[in-house]
Amino acid sequence: MSGKAGMPPARATTSRRAELRAIAHLTRPHRRLAAIAWTATMLRPLFLTTVPLLASVAIDDGVSANNGAVLVVAGVGMAIAILLAGICLHAREVQGYVLADRVTVSLQKQVFDRVQALTPGQVAELGSGTLISRVINDAPKVRLLFVTGLSLLLRGLSGATISLIAMFYLDWQLTLVALAILPIFLAATWIYRKRSQPWYERGRDSIAEVTTIARNSFNTMPLVHDYARQADVIQQFAAANERNREVELRPIVQTAIFEPVTALLGSISVGLLIIVGGTQAVNGEAGVGTIVAFVGLISGFFTAATQLTSVTANYESGMAAVDKAYQLLRTPDAMTSPTDPQSMPEHTQSLSFVNANYVSRTTRIVSVVDVTLDIPAGQSTALVGPLRSGRSTLAGLLGRTISLTSGELRYGGSAVADFDLADYRQVIHYVPVKPMLFSATVRQTLGLAAEMGLSPVASADSDLDEICEQVLTALGGARFVERLPDGLDTQIQLGAKNLSDIQRAIIAVARSVMARPHVLVLDRTLDLGSGADLGNVVATLEELIPDATLILATSRKEIASRCSQVVVMDEGRVRATGSYLEFAASWRELLGAQT
Repeated sequence: MSGKAGMPPARATTSRRAELRAIAHLTRPHRRLAAIAWTATMLRPLFLTTVPLLASVAIDDGVSANNGAVLVVAGVGMAIAILLAGICLHAREVQGYVLADRVTVSLQKQVFDRVQALTPGQVAELGSGTLISRVINDAPKVRLLFVTGLSLLLRGLSGATISLIAMFYLDWQLTLVALAILPIFLAATWIYRKRSQPWYERGRDSIAEVTTIARNSFNTMPLVHDYARQADVIQQFAAANERNREVELRPIVQTAIFEPVTALLGSISVGLLIIVGGTQAVNGEAGVGTIVAFVGLISGFFTAATQLTSVTANYESGMAAVDKAYQLLRTPDAMTSPTDPQSMPEHTQSLSFVNANYVSRTTRIVSVVDVTLDIPAGQSTALVGPLRSGRSTLAGLLGRTISLTSGELRYGGSAVADFDLADYRQVIHYVPVKPMLFSATVRQTLGLAAEMGLSPVASADSDLDEICEQVLTALGGARFVERLPDGLDTQIQLGAKNLSDIQRAIIAVARSVMARPHVLVLDRTLDLGSGADLGNVVATLEELIPDATLILATSRKEIASRCSQVVVMDEGRVRATGSYLEFAASWRELLGAQT
């Protein structure tokens, strides 16, 4: 990933040093804002601590000594200190919120850009719900990290430190008395952090699980209704939601226990101070003003120390979100273009797999094992087999949506890894089973090839409308376009919600045909069509893009029967190759439950 912010730290934020590096990385582009906000955050407790110190002076050297000048100086000093504390508060709030917003927007953009750069194979492996959670839930969590996490952390740290220094300055003996309870406080703090910290990391995963289940159920809603699986989906979501609720609740319960305990410890400390300090004041060993100042300082110290620990919830939760976002940003590119790429051949070439293996890291994609296969140039090849046979994985490897774990894929005798990825995808088009369409008109969608400067099917002098009509008519799509409200000018809704699956498939295939690719790979894209249409689809494609290599992963015999070569796959392996006639008698056995 490139950009102003650069790459994130190389390690996950599992240590305090790594967390500091992550925060420094986030704020590097906004140094000035961070300097103002954090300086104001740490200076404000200094000015507030000045108030009880001046109060001590006013009581002991002013009231007790009947010295009006000291009272005036102390009063003016307190007013100035409060004014400066107010200015710091304003700077901290305004600059802090601006900093939080800019850091959040910057990280969210980096995460979104990284998601856009992922291959479909990486999206399948990581899970679309998880990726959505990274963009929608985790990146914005950084705002809370800066506003209610890091800011309060710095405030508590500086407040406790300054109060401690001021107490030692006034009377080190009273300070030791007031802090006698500190070891118990530190032990309680350690237990709280130890018990609560692991839950923040789990919280980011649990919300991602909820998002994944919700998204998958929305995407498969027609299937859910067709097979009456609503109760199962609701149960899955409820279970995931309950796990997320438990994960979110645990730190809250622990905080609810910790804060009263620390408040009690602070009260005990103040009580000890009053008993010992009051006795000293009665005996004339300490001034009343000193005791008053000490009460204010010790209260401020324990308030700051409690705040320091209590904000751990927001801080740890925010850092867990940052860590999840950075894990995604550090995801290596599945495929990169070589520094000195070969030029793509000008004419269609044969494709071949040589000892090809793909080890899937998820159950969403089937692995392929030791595939050696020749795909002749300019001919049609059907990839067939039962469900989860690996035919779609092979199609994805040809489209370079995923990359081989070992072995080679060659085009024209050269390894495809030697070609520029963008050039490869202009020459070899891949259309998945659920193709995506932009939110544009049908005409704009089909005209993308011409817009990119690729050669359309017809001559450059032909009218684009005429070309679109020819291609759609040949693929059997002209009839449904005529029925659309505005014909070719019909706006495709986001997610193609106003199109049926087969309409979306035909438009996606037509979009690729318009680019005149050397190789067209269809991953079950047209399998939902009627038998009559499917019987002509291979011949139609061969006529529209002559000399092109057609590769169709399919379960439909109407398609396979028109292909020059049939490749039978099962369990990620190529079991046999030949013509359709060789497999016609055993077709039902080849495809299993799909028939």
